[in-house]
Amino acid sequence: MTQETTKGRRPDFIVFHAPERKNAPWVRIGAMWASKDGKGFTQAQDYAPLTPGVIIVRPNDEEAGE
Repeated sequence: MTQETTKGRRPDFIVFHAPERKNAPWVRIGAMWASKDGKGFTQAQDYAPLTPGVIIVRPNDEEAGE
């Protein structure tokens, strides 16, 4: 999260990894910001999952406790 485009900005999306195990909790692995021109995203990853699963991107809704 050291890029100038994301410095000091609240992430637009939170990135999670959902393991393929039944009832496994989602793990927050990073964040995403919409680009200023609206044509893409900047993603910062704090963790790279090594287990099978899917990547899920959800809106950053702080009021929902994410």
